[in-house]
Amino acid sequence: MEKIDISKAPPEYRQIQGIVSILPIGYGVSFIICYGAVLYQAFKDRSYGMSMMTICCNFAWELVYAFVHRSKDSTRQIVFVVWALLQAIILYSAIKFSPNEWKHAPLVQQNILLIYTLCFLGFFSWHLALAAYLGPLGGYFWGGYVCQAVMSVGSLSQLITRGSTRGASSTIWLGRFSGSLFTLAISVVHINYWPEVWGWMDNPLMRWLAVAFLLLDVTYGICFRRIYQRERTLEYAKNHERLKHT
Repeated sequence: MEKIDISKAPPEYRQIQGIVSILPIGYGVSFIICYGAVLYQAFKDRSYGMSMMTICCNFAWELVYAFVHRSKDSTRQIVFVVWALLQAIILYSAIKFSPNEWKHAPLVQQNILLIYTLCFLGFFSWHLALAAYLGPLGGYFWGGYVCQAVMSVGSLSQLITRGSTRGASSTIWLGRFSGSLFTLAISVVHINYWPEVWGWMDNPLMRWLAVAFLLLDVTYGICFRRIYQRERTLEYAKNHERLKHT
């Protein structure tokens, strides 16, 4: 993937070069924290904290831009490799623990590996096709926005469907939500300070995706808090009842 020549940037863009450099690092670190927390919670709860679509979409995107369309920016390249490695372990944990969550659906439970494989191949081919159609830079940003939206809607759907915080945590949400904010900040800075190169990002579909994953992440935080509080209340009631009979 090509690296943008900063020397050709307008003066106002170069004046905030420090901010421009820090934002992608914040974005990368946010999702490293998120992925690390997902892994911790997966092995703690023997469940998975990311939906199947999220894992496959993200892993495919990360592999495409870590190894196929490699970035000429060394920091971004390192972040992509780290993401891909963590996502590979997340995928392993999901395949390992998914049968625990699909006892009610034997057809899914008995074909977890096949389902994940087909889902991953579908997203991998889609990200490759997107890069071929829009170019690596366009594919990177459009694919990233779609990954973000899939992650947000998948996480919220999983939380509501389970009605439990099993496999989830506030750290996972905070990492993902911070990543969403950094994503928006990067886009806003690029569009407003260097529109000649980045103006293509200012379009209705990009704005729709941005609003969608931001609202979904906020909604997730509200739902997580309510479900967590209910779980603590029930746990307290059970412990209180147990003490009454001892």
